[in-house]
Amino acid sequence: MAKRASTKKHAAAKTPRLVEWLFGAASGAIVVALVVYFAWQGLFADATPPRFTIAVEGIEPAGTGAGVAVRVFNGGDAAAADVTVAATAGDSETRRLTFDYVPGRSERRGTIVLPRMPGAASDVSVEVESFSEP
Repeated sequence: MAKRASTKKHAAAKTPRLVEWLFGAASGAIVVALVVYFAWQGLFADATPPRFTIAVEGIEPAGTGAGVAVRVFNGGDAAAADVTVAATAGDSETRRLTFDYVPGRSERRGTIVLPRMPGAASDVSVEVESFSEP
């Protein structure tokens, strides 16, 4: 008798259950869908060029001048390298900050030190001067 019960257990263990087949089919479908999606994106999707949005996040005293915290957001799909941001407060000299790499749809933060303290964040002019393709 003990041998028959043991044989039935082994036979049941070898037979795949419906749940296993369902999970296997769902996993296979997900893998195929991902491969198709990435192939489609790689072959047919048009990448938009870098589009920058710059914001002054704050101004704090830094020695004899002011530290201007800036945020650069790249709204395009393509990445940009050597992104140079220039900041000027009123008629003072222009200072620059270079970000090595700004990926598409991401942001980078940094601080530009100006020689004098501006009255308000609206007195600071910031712009992207240049960038290159990585």
